[in-house]
Amino acid sequence: MASSNLIDFAYLYSSPFIVKHEGKIGLLDILDVKDEQRRFEEALSGFQVKYKIDVATLENLSCLSHGCKVLHFTGHASERKDLGLVIDCGYGEGSFLNCEDLKNLVRDSNIELVFIGACHSKHVAEAFLDAGVPHVVASKDVIDDVYAKKFMKHFYLQLLHLGKTVSAAFEQTKIFLSTYLRIEKRRNKKKNVDEKYALPPKEGIISKKCVKEDEKYVLLPKEGKHDVQIFQKVDRGKPTNVSVKKKGRVNLTFKK
Repeated sequence: MASSNLIDFAYLYSSPFIVKHEGKIGLLDILDVKDEQRRFEEALSGFQVKYKIDVATLENLSCLSHGCKVLHFTGHASERKDLGLVIDCGYGEGSFLNCEDLKNLVRDSNIELVFIGACHSKHVAEAFLDAGVPHVVASKDVIDDVYAKKFMKHFYLQLLHLGKTVSAAFEQTKIFLSTYLRIEKRRNKKKNVDEKYALPPKEGIISKKCVKEDEKYVLLPKEGKHDVQIFQKVDRGKPTNVSVKKKGRVNLTFKK
C-alpha cells in the first residue's frame, strides 16, 4: 500500500570533486547541477505535483527511493559494472555504490520510473530493474551535459504536461533531440563554424560527435511494457517543493 507521504518526483544529484576507491583517488568532472535543477523545475511548472531536490547521499537514496514515484539521478557512473554509481559523501568527496548494494537498497520500493542522468549507466539500470522498478531511462555511452539537460526536460514535459505514456514520451524526446541536433548542425554550417573546434559545452555549438547523441539513451527493460501513463490526471496549479532548505553551506578550503 502506497504511503500518503509519497511524492511525485525525487531529484538526487551527486557532483563531488573526487571519488575514493580502494585507497585510490580519481578526479571527477564538475556538473552544472544548478542549471539542470532549474530546467527540471521548469518541466514541472503548472502542475500540482510534489517534488524534492537533494544530494545523492546513501541515506537520501535509501529514504527517497521508498517515497517517490519518479526518481531522477544526476551524477557519475563507472564503466565498470562492479562499481556502479558515485554517491556524495560530503566535503567534496564521493564513493562508489555498486550495483548489488544499489539493488538491495531500492528493493520493494514505490518507484515507477527511474531516470539515470549519468554516462555509461546501462548496467546501473539493470540493478534498478532487478530491484523491481518497471521503467528505467539510462545511457549506453558518454553523454554531453548540454544535450542531457535538454533530453531530461523534454522527457518530463512529455510525461507530465502531455500525459504521454513512458514509451511515447521517450520516443518523442529522442525525435526532439535528433531534430534539434540536425538544425543546429545546419545552422552552424551556414555560419562557417569550424567543426574541429565546435565542441560543447557552449550551447548552439555542435560537433560531429554529438550528432547521434539521441541514440545514446535507452529505455529498459528492452521488451518491457512501457505503454503506461504515470501521470494520468494531474491538477493544474503550482508544484510543491518539499525540499529542506539548507541553513548554511560548507566552505571548502585547501591548504598548500
